[in-house]
Amino acid sequence: MDQGSLAVLLRGEELKIPLLAGWNKVEQWPFRALALPHHTAPAFIQAVERMFGKDKVSEFLTLYPANDDDQAKESAEALAGDQLISEQTWQWLQFHRLHGGSPVYAYYFTYTSPYAPIAAHVAEVPFVFGTLTPQFVVGSAAPPSAADQAFSETIMSYWVNFAAHGDPNGIGLPHWPLYDDKDLVENLGKEITPQINLQAARFRFLSAYREKGALPARWRALGVPN
Repeated sequence: MDQGSLAVLLRGEELKIPLLAGWNKVEQWPFRALALPHHTAPAFIQAVERMFGKDKVSEFLTLYPANDDDQAKESAEALAGDQLISEQTWQWLQFHRLHGGSPVYAYYFTYTSPYAPIAAHVAEVPFVFGTLTPQFVVGSAAPPSAADQAFSETIMSYWVNFAAHGDPNGIGLPHWPLYDDKDLVENLGKEITPQINLQAARFRFLSAYREKGALPARWRALGVPN
């Protein structure tokens, strides 16, 4: 989040209105070029040492493992997605839950199909607006199926309910719980159901580096997104 928005949140001056926000399973897809060096697992671990300090590498690798080159690539890209989108959205939810004084709803978008083969950044947007335009971000040209249309109808119902009433829930829809200290998010996938935030440990690790709410400025000198 930008410094102006962060300052507003830190002062508790955000609008006291309901919030619905979330992140996608593969947020990193458009941002892979911004990942730490990862041509080999040792190169990735060296970059992690520079970023987080040698004393934190062991803990980091329990969250973003790098036992081989392929795993290092996957973890490097996941880290980029967390830093740019997922952890920051999670922080926004935390701030608003604690200080916004209004209902908060969180989602984790995981839906895939031949039409939308990767739950990448912005993959949910065509479903929210009912447009089902080509998924150019992931290079898919497959047309939407009846299942995609039905999923979109459900997602649109959630968003319309939220816009109208500040609550996505409605008759015939799977229950979407309020976001609270249980860190429950609504999994918007082939099965729509509440689940524990599976990335919470990663987000807490990154959050521990925030200084007055912001990620370290020194990370920018390393070419790391923040």
